[in-house]
Amino acid sequence: DIIILLFTIGLCMLLRREMTIPQALIIGVTSGIIALGMTATFDSILWGRIVWPEGEVLFFNTVENKSSEWGRSPWHWYGTRALPRAMLCTAFLVPLSFIRLPEYIVSCEWDRR
Repeated sequence: DIIILLFTIGLCMLLRREMTIPQALIIGVTSGIIALGMTATFDSILWGRIVWPEGEVLFFNTVENKSSEWGRSPWHWYGTRALPRAMLCTAFLVPLSFIRLPEYIVSCEWDRR
């Protein structure tokens, strides 16, 4: 989930020329390695063995092709059940973003002059 957020922020920074593509790649790869190391270490401590749960799920679902063992949901499940639950707290903040949007647009127009 956070990858989508970081990708959009990074893309905006690239489009506004706040960073270059090599800088973005270095930051992305470094952040990915650090995050993978932290999650694998933390999960290994909790599970009592060396493990990367996301990698095991990926292997289980794609290589072993056993994803149907998790059960099946209708095609609209993600949009009607999972996404609303995941965004429950942040949904209240969306209207606040529209309040500041005109102010942001005006400030961007003044920066271009």
